[in-house]
Amino acid sequence: MSRLEVRLLGETDVRRDGQLLVFPTKKVKELFAYLVTYHDRAHSRASLIELLWSEHDEAKAKANFRKALSLLRSLLGPEPWLKTAGNDVRFEATAGSCWIDLEEFEQLLTSIEINLS
Repeated sequence: MSRLEVRLLGETDVRRDGQLLVFPTKKVKELFAYLVTYHDRAHSRASLIELLWSEHDEAKAKANFRKALSLLRSLLGPEPWLKTAGNDVRFEATAGSCWIDLEEFEQLLTSIEINLS
């Protein structure tokens, strides 16, 4: 099983088994960052298209989304990081297989708040 290390605080840096992943386009990077940031829930394809490709007509926006999702899957490799069900897409951050700096930062803030109470 591969392991992902995701750094979203500051410059986005993603490594799979220590190897830096290079995003093919800015939109693919933005899609990935959004899905990872909000990995606790699924996102409708329509909402993701509206978020990232609202400047395009519907047909072009849908095509761009499909292409970006395909490129992202290729980049991440064979592990099922991206889950799709019907019209929903989500990033699956299974325990032990993915470290996310933002998640660790949020846990640290929570522990500080508990200790200050």
